[in-house]
Amino acid sequence: MADPCASGWSSVVTWALVFGGWFVVHQATLSRERRKEKREAARQICIDLRLAERLAIDFHTSPSHDSRKATDLRQDIERLILQLQRQPLAELGIPLSRMIQFRRSITRQNIDPSDFAAQTADAVLVRDIRNAVTDLIESIEDQREHKWM
Repeated sequence: MADPCASGWSSVVTWALVFGGWFVVHQATLSRERRKEKREAARQICIDLRLAERLAIDFHTSPSHDSRKATDLRQDIERLILQLQRQPLAELGIPLSRMIQFRRSITRQNIDPSDFAAQTADAVLVRDIRNAVTDLIESIEDQREHKWM
């Protein structure tokens, strides 16, 4: 006659293995989903940075100063920088110097009505904006590849 305790233990072991396997698979799935969400946040901030670049270049190359656009541009830049400093993007460790360079390239000159002068498409100011955005995006993409792939 079979020992009833032996069959009870095998049932407990079986259920423990089933539960343990489910738990491991569940944790792996959650981890993949979190990485996917983080990669999407990084992708979206890069899109938003390119949009800010276009808006900044449009503003600086327009024939006259538009105070509403200037205010909107300043606020958009601040929002983007704040996003880079909050989770999950803060995990990327983007250097503050890149964010400052980005903001300065757009707002340090030519944004006040008294300083405004229409820029050409190949002006130093426009080139500086493009370079700062490109540097920032490259930093984000490099860190994203390193940390979340």
